[in-house]
Amino acid sequence: MISGYKAILDSKKLDLGTTAFILASFEYRPTGQEKVLSQREIAKEIAKLAEVQEVHIISGDWDILVKIKVKDVDAIGRFVVDRLRTVRGIERTLTCVVFDTAKESSEVFF
Repeated sequence: MISGYKAILDSKKLDLGTTAFILASFEYRPTGQEKVLSQREIAKEIAKLAEVQEVHIISGDWDILVKIKVKDVDAIGRFVVDRLRTVRGIERTLTCVVFDTAKESSEVFF
């Protein structure tokens, strides 16, 4: 089933040549609040951030996996500290910077 067509842009030529994967965990019930936070709602908030290419709700020790493409490592730091960690409920993050990419695709095979 085809869900759409799109141009695939060269991120390096757009000066967005640095990729990072960020693992995030969050508090389901932040201190002082009675309302339980929704993992899906937090993922939707993160998805609104311009640098974000992918957001996945995952299993294991972490709650959410985020993929970003930015100009450089400094931009990763600014994104994590100034944007991602200000999303309500985000408790901690772990950032993995990509050194080289052997394959990157959105193709689905069956």
